[in-house]
Amino acid sequence: MTVCVVADSEPYLHYRTESDPDGTLSVFVCAPPASGPSGGETWPRRAELYVLPAALLLGLPPEARPRPNFAYGQDRLMAAAFNAGAGDYLREPWSMAELRARAGRLRDRRFRLGERRFRLEGRRLGVEEADPGEAILLSDAESRLLVLLAQNPREAVPREALELALWGELRPHSRTLDVLVSSLRRKMRPCLPDSESPIIALRRQGYRLCALPVDKS
Repeated sequence: MTVCVVADSEPYLHYRTESDPDGTLSVFVCAPPASGPSGGETWPRRAELYVLPAALLLGLPPEARPRPNFAYGQDRLMAAAFNAGAGDYLREPWSMAELRARAGRLRDRRFRLGERRFRLEGRRLGVEEADPGEAILLSDAESRLLVLLAQNPREAVPREALELALWGELRPHSRTLDVLVSSLRRKMRPCLPDSESPIIALRRQGYRLCALPVDKS
């Protein structure tokens, strides 16, 4: 996973750019763009995860916010950052070690669907006992949706919460979320028995992943 930290103050500006010895996690520290970005391609470095100052995140229009992202700043900005679509929040002061630990959680997630154990690494989803070459490649939105559902395996996640986390806004008259859920179901079904559905819809409650967490020890 490639992580881009957009730093606008000390001590973050002096954090080193570094990579894990095995190359599975690389962190790059960059200054904010000279002009306001209008899309993901204009950011200082293409990355799988962006870490932004909360004030910068909140100042961007929804269509210009990179996803997935973390935000960082004071406690008072946390709720607004989550409402703007931040996947996680780092309270100041934070350290590179904390960032790496949190980013590592996104890189490797395990959960169970029925009798099968799944592993999500970045955007690659596979059955643990299967050949790694058979992993399914998810889109960015599909992988983020799966993470959100896997974090709450025993209860439905409200539509509003999913929309805010995925797009930073409510879409009450849109079928975008339903289409995304259908696409994720379709990609996951070949890994499951025909009788099982990986995601269920609960009327007036939201969506729930039919999963139980798996201990990584």
